[in-house]
Amino acid sequence: MAPTSRRLRLSNPSSRNQRILWKRRTGALLVLRTNGSDVCGGLISEEETIIPIHHWIPKDMSPAEASQHFLASNISAFDTYANYTVYLCAQTLGVLFNPSSQLPPSCVTCRYLGSPDDRDTYVHRWKRLFDSVEEWYDNRPNQMKSIFVIPATAGPGQERPFPTVLYGNGAAISGNQLYHACALLLLQRKPKTLSLSRRPKSVLWHARQICAISASNTHHGCWTNALQPLWLAGKAMSHHSEHTAIIETLARIERETGWATAWRVEDLKDFWGEDDDMDEMEPMRIDVEGDVSLQTPRSIRSL
Repeated sequence: MAPTSRRLRLSNPSSRNQRILWKRRTGALLVLRTNGSDVCGGLISEEETIIPIHHWIPKDMSPAEASQHFLASNISAFDTYANYTVYLCAQTLGVLFNPSSQLPPSCVTCRYLGSPDDRDTYVHRWKRLFDSVEEWYDNRPNQMKSIFVIPATAGPGQERPFPTVLYGNGAAISGNQLYHACALLLLQRKPKTLSLSRRPKSVLWHARQICAISASNTHHGCWTNALQPLWLAGKAMSHHSEHTAIIETLARIERETGWATAWRVEDLKDFWGEDDDMDEMEPMRIDVEGDVSLQTPRSIRSL
């Protein structure tokens, strides 16, 4: 069996027994293992996942029903609750990067949480999905919350652009980081005409949290999932101290895990324009000591 078809079959349980298994294990383990790399690919290329979203859950289950199963796991299985963010991220990619896709009306599971239909606008789809993403954050069990936080600092010799945010397990690390990635993407594409009842956190706050999670937690398995969220967060940063901290984090990931990150470092440098700026500044550097005409007259230097 080809790997792709195997992934499709695993992530699309259709028989009654498979559906029971999906309910008991909430399907999240399957979603994470078989579709997590698909989500990473979608984040890289800014497009829908290759595996259609309706293959992620049973054929007769709607996305809203799937979400309720995931949310219910916050009592008994926090790792399953964490994996819900993989599903939300796939939904986010579909709504943001293929908002006008035509879906078969008879397909129950083909509907995104923010899926288009004749009555819906992009504003309504965006709002429904953003509410689902925030609902995940608001209903996190204690195991998914940070256990230790130190604010960022700024000052000579003590500059730390990102806070220290520690989590007690790998599920919390990756789950929260992917939540921030979803929220960041959605807020960057928020409809201008939409007013939210509760003021959301800023894009920059979510970006800093993404960076803080990778810089603070040294779980190697979670580091391999962090490459694309760090890329998204890095594009929102403008200060050189933030750039340096992100590059150091990516370099550490590659050094300690062997997971290639250098290509993303180069992408970020290109995005920030750091190399270009240095090249432009180079011809402007003047040897003041060697050019007598540019030296300060002695009469002025003695004042």
